[in-house]
Amino acid sequence: MAGMFLLHSPHPDDIETRVVRGVENVRPYLKSHGGDCELVSVRDGIVRLKLHGTCGSCPSSSVTLRNAVEEALYEAAPDIVEIVAENAAVEPTGPSNLVVLK
Repeated sequence: MAGMFLLHSPHPDDIETRVVRGVENVRPYLKSHGGDCELVSVRDGIVRLKLHGTCGSCPSSSVTLRNAVEEALYEAAPDIVEIVAENAAVEPTGPSNLVVLK
């Protein structure tokens, strides 16, 4: 729906308002997994977030960002240029020999 506004006329809400709405929409999902996210800034189409709790410290935080947060934010504001998680855990660059035991 938001994309239709952008295609045919200026959206009635600014990008920051729409991003806040997207964050609020994804927050229950993040909380159900022990995490949360905080909007740091929106500037020139670049959204900066901080992930808290499990989502900010676990190795799969980038997966959570891609799958849940990005989807919610791009749905709310398709004109976003980039989404940056300032404190997301860094994924290993190569194959790991570490085996996780449960």
